[in-house]
Parts: sequence; C-alpha cells; structure tokens
Amino acid sequence: MSMSYFSSPDDMPHRNDVDLPTFVIHDAEDCRADDPVLEQLLSYFESRTRGRRLPCRADFNPADLKPLLPEICILLPVYGEEGVLKDIKVQLMGTEVASFYGEVTGSSALAHASPEISSRILMSCSTCIERRHPIVSVSHTLSEEKNYLSVGVIYIPLSDDGKTIDRLFLLVRVRRRGV
Repeated sequence: MSMSYFSSPDDMPHRNDVDLPTFVIHDAEDCRADDPVLEQLLSYFESRTRGRRLPCRADFNPADLKPLLPEICILLPVYGEEGVLKDIKVQLMGTEVASFYGEVTGSSALAHASPEISSRILMSCSTCIERRHPIVSVSHTLSEEKNYLSVGVIYIPLSDDGKTIDRLFLLVRVRRRGV
C-alpha cells in the first residue's frame, strides 16, 4: 500500500512512537517517499539550509510557498527556566486553518477551547522539539464535535541560532474523513 500524507488518514499505517486512539505521530522521513507535497516541502527547507541541520526563519520566503499559505502556521515555543516547553504561542495562522480551528493568532495554542486539540498540539510540538527534525501528526478526528473531519500536520523545527528551536513551521490539512 502506498502511503500519502494527503490520502485518507484511515489508510495510514501506524509506524510511530506515539499512538493514541485517534492520533498518531510519524517521523516525516518515513513518509516523504510516498507523499509528493511532503517531499517537496522537506526538500525546499533542506535546499535552504546549506548543510545546517535546522533551518531558520530567514531560510524561507513565503512567496515561494504561496499556494500553501492558507494552510501554514508558525508557532513559537515558550520554554520555562529549565528549558522545558511550557507554552506555545501562535505567531501566524493561515486562513484555511483559522476557518476550522478559529482565529487564535497571538494566543496560546494551549488555551484552545478544545482540550483534545490543545493536547495534540502540545504532544506534536514536544515531539518535534525533542527529535529536532520534522514530524507528521495525523488525527483521525478533528475534535469530538467535528468527528467527521481528520487533520494531518507537518511540523518542521526552525532555529535562528542553530541550537534552540524557536519556531515551528506547520502545514495543516483538514479534510472530511474517508475522502
């Protein structure tokens, strides 16, 4: 079976370290060969890093990603004194993403009205920061109220100093289940 990030999440194999009832996290490298958009996005960032392990915000130009802009978010991790992730601020939210989640630019992602959505975002951000490389998270239901929708998110860590992950670039795709 060919796996694609944009195929039905119900068809995706569970090749991951985190498996909740309707939520899985994959290493993006494991999925890229089967998904042209994921491959294109990862290759774009890799071409900008010139051998650096982590891309930084200056490495990408939104004009290069114009068709994807409505589905792009940028999150800012907020670390506590001991370097532990304590919050996630939404710096940028694409219009398509805002139409499903509500406009929360400038707010804490953890303050979302749906605790299940906040938990998935926290788990995905924590996993991406811990692994220090791109991941793909898939939720088979958007929320309890919107259980007919599924969501797939590509998380790409960004670092201006090459050490601390100070942003997360996201491509968010929400779709009807079974489509």
